[in-house]
Amino acid sequence: MFGSEIALKCAKYHDKPFFSRFGYMLSEFEQNENREYQKFIDLENQVFEDADKIIVTTKSIKSKVEKRIKKRLNKIVIVPNYVDTNLFKPQNNPVKKYDILFVGRIVQQKNLISLLKALDTINLNALIIGNGYIRDELISQFSHLKERITWKKNIPNNELPALMNQSKLFILPSHYEGHPKILLEAMSCGMTVIGANSPGIVELIKHDINGYLSTTDFESIRLAINKLLSKSDLQQSLGDCAREYVLNNFSLEKVVKLEYDLYSSIV
Repeated sequence: MFGSEIALKCAKYHDKPFFSRFGYMLSEFEQNENREYQKFIDLENQVFEDADKIIVTTKSIKSKVEKRIKKRLNKIVIVPNYVDTNLFKPQNNPVKKYDILFVGRIVQQKNLISLLKALDTINLNALIIGNGYIRDELISQFSHLKERITWKKNIPNNELPALMNQSKLFILPSHYEGHPKILLEAMSCGMTVIGANSPGIVELIKHDINGYLSTTDFESIRLAINKLLSKSDLQQSLGDCAREYVLNNFSLEKVVKLEYDLYSSIV
């Protein structure tokens, strides 16, 4: 959504169609991080009004946009994020170095505090990858877990598949998400995934089918971790279904076909 004002002006000046594509409602994210979020609502409303096509990544985002524009609803189209399923794939017999893996921004939205509280009650190894404004605070608060939790800042995307294959469980305990690509990448690696039953996550994880849902509460997260780590057969089943789900819905070939059909309808 950032920079869309310039693109919109260029489209009008050159009399060209204007497409807006986004994977989350910027105003909702900024409402929790920025007191001036009203300006983002105004920007969204302008874009929604003037766009020839509004491309969103999920049904829930589509529903939110529909409530805002209330007309010309057929210009809203769902095209999900794609995953490089050739890069993010299961590896043969990887050594499991970590019980838990988290990858993402270290901000309040991601609910790392509940994950860390859960880890404080379980004797296991975790890898947390990411950076953000509360990272140092959390490392200090849970410094007594330094022997069991490895913290890494952002790493190249092509190094993630190996780390995912070296981890037993991937967890995303966020309070809300848009269309979390990192979750899809973990699923594409055949990982057993745990997600909070939050917007953006519940659209991807089918409980006890291709992943496992908890609440955002640390006790629920703890119970989910304990259950899955104690059942290797369930881990395998959920991971296999997760991989199949991504291949069937979010591979590059699938998404390119949707994009091609969309642009062909305009040209």
